[in-house]
Amino acid sequence: MDYYIPISRRLFEHHLWCEERIFSRFEAWLDILQSARFEDTKQLIGNRLIEVKRGQMLVSLRYLAARWQWSTKKVGSFLELLIQDGMIAKETPKETGQTVITICNYDKYNALTPKEETPRKQEGNTLETPWKQQGNKIKKDKKEKKVEESTAGAVDKKTAATAATLERKNTFYQSLVPYVGSYPKEMIRAFFNYWSEQNKSGTRMRYELEKTWELPKRLATWAARERMPAKPAAGMVLTDNSTEKYNTPEERKWEERWRQ
Repeated sequence: MDYYIPISRRLFEHHLWCEERIFSRFEAWLDILQSARFEDTKQLIGNRLIEVKRGQMLVSLRYLAARWQWSTKKVGSFLELLIQDGMIAKETPKETGQTVITICNYDKYNALTPKEETPRKQEGNTLETPWKQQGNKIKKDKKEKKVEESTAGAVDKKTAATAATLERKNTFYQSLVPYVGSYPKEMIRAFFNYWSEQNKSGTRMRYELEKTWELPKRLATWAARERMPAKPAAGMVLTDNSTEKYNTPEERKWEERWRQ
């Protein structure tokens, strides 16, 4: 870590970064680095799930042009420059029409923390160190704790079901990201809050109780009822420079996920 300056992702929520301006090429490169996924995920484009791996971002050139206040031609030329320098790879699948940018050597810019390293590497780092005995003690304590938990009984099924629902809720949230450029963000948030409402047991969400579900049609119907006409698509990466209030910590959690 000798050559690193740790920077929080919250830096990119700062008003100095968020002010409207024409980006320099360095700022554009930094924006790509901070916008790329830091973990494997999937994004819903139309009716197709697209896998986006760690170090990749799925965008349109029009979105980048609007975000950086460049022309689409300048964006294309800049990406070609990064490709020539071995900094990124780029492809545009015909089925989505979206540009997939892959950052080369992504881990050099976003190094894994010790918690994210493999158990084998962690063990190798601790061999023949003064802390080996302490590590063995921790392992022993964990083993004893597992025995106690096993003796006490099985894990609460309701808690496990609630955790699974929250995971599906996150997946549902991610599926709405590509539509942020087509509909107002406030509408997308209201749509999510309504359809992700959980039942009393916390095991199912409102949209999961529907007999039929096609996300594009549901959004179009919602927009018509709200009398909010769809806006021209401008991309799918959410940015929000406002300072909104949130009713619960969970709402802030979902808001922060939009910005990642």
